[in-house]
Amino acid sequence: MDESSKRKKRNNKILFSLLIFVLIIIIILSLIIVTKTPKKALNDVFTTESLSLSKIDEGSIALSETRKAKSVNAVVPIFMYHFVREDTGDYEFPENMVSPETLENQLNYLKENNYQTIYKTDIGNLENFTKPVWLTFDDGWEDFYLNAFPLFKKYNMKASYYVITDLIGTPGYVKLDQLKEMKESGLIDIQSHTVTHPKLATLSKEKIYQELNNSKKYLKEKLDIDTEVICYPYGSFNNTVLDLSKELGYKYGLAMDGGIYYTSKHDDIYSIPRIYANRSMTLNTFANYVKKSKVSVVWEK
Repeated sequence: MDESSKRKKRNNKILFSLLIFVLIIIIILSLIIVTKTPKKALNDVFTTESLSLSKIDEGSIALSETRKAKSVNAVVPIFMYHFVREDTGDYEFPENMVSPETLENQLNYLKENNYQTIYKTDIGNLENFTKPVWLTFDDGWEDFYLNAFPLFKKYNMKASYYVITDLIGTPGYVKLDQLKEMKESGLIDIQSHTVTHPKLATLSKEKIYQELNNSKKYLKEKLDIDTEVICYPYGSFNNTVLDLSKELGYKYGLAMDGGIYYTSKHDDIYSIPRIYANRSMTLNTFANYVKKSKVSVVWEK
């Protein structure tokens, strides 16, 4: 081996030794720093970082929570049902009796197409929904508890149930313990359909007051429900009914018909229109109504 090659080999060995020495020094210094640094100081480093992340997250949450809708333009199909039973018997108005199979097909359609069933309280917060549908059931028949309630539990959907308080517990009508069970499920919103189911617009002011007030009082005492909706029997109401409803603390009033609810043209929330869901309604007809559901929101900057 010539002298040049020997010198080069020797230099490489020296360089390698220096690198090993530097690496050892770095490792020793690191161990000394970690050993002599108080644990609290190390914890503070991680804690500060965690807090910083938390503050960012909280700020994002706060921003989303304070975001407000400047305007909401919504279309909400609101369906009106009465009975849910297979056998129509000799009932005078069989069209009021939707079969359990029909109702299940409708709920299944809503589920498969990502529609959202809502309550009355959601009407004031429609910016939180994209495809809202409101399902309402009048009179307080027991077959709702027997045939419809299991379906709403099965599909995890909401329904609104309007009861005639004087008829609760009488033959054919829902019982108080059944109402309690449905309320506790969180799926059924129980509201007023008056005390005796009269045509309110034909009554004296005193009688109207009794029908509205006493039904509201019953639901508060028996079920601890602060009633906000009055569902007018036969769709009968006038200015006196509207004035007393507002005076007694009702926030919404439901008519019997009128078609689809448009927030842009139905600005009176004490006469909200509904669609009659009768026995002859096909799934295709139901779907055509439902497809109109939409919510357009302009957010404040």
